Amino acid sequence: MEPRYDLAMAGGAYVRRRFVIGGKEVQIGDVLSVETLASIPRLNRRALVNTGRIELFPRSPGASTSQPELAGAEMHLVHLGGGKYHVVRGVRVTDAPVSREEAEEIATRPENAAQ
Repeated sequence: MEPRYDLAMAGGAYVRRRFVIGGKEVQIGDVLSVETLASIPRLNRRALVNTGRIELFPRSPGASTSQPELAGAEMHLVHLGGGKYHVVRGVRVTDAPVSREEAEEIATRPENAAQ
């Protein structure tokens, strides 16, 4: 199974676009638990991921051995839409704001890839 769909490794999911689950509308920025994800039929869950409505996050954030130690790293706010933000600890790559296209190009450069 592809890692982006692997429920066994998921700690939950961030809602990126509104949708209805079990008769309840979930909003941008809401967090779905593993139990909620497990209650969604596999193909429906895959469709939610593929359409960008949810983004799975790992069961143990930061537990990957490929992640560098980030003690003392800068804090950043990442806008999710709908007045919701994530706070991210990391190192800023750009000195000034850039367009989305420039950001995507910078993010895909080999020197910026996770080690």
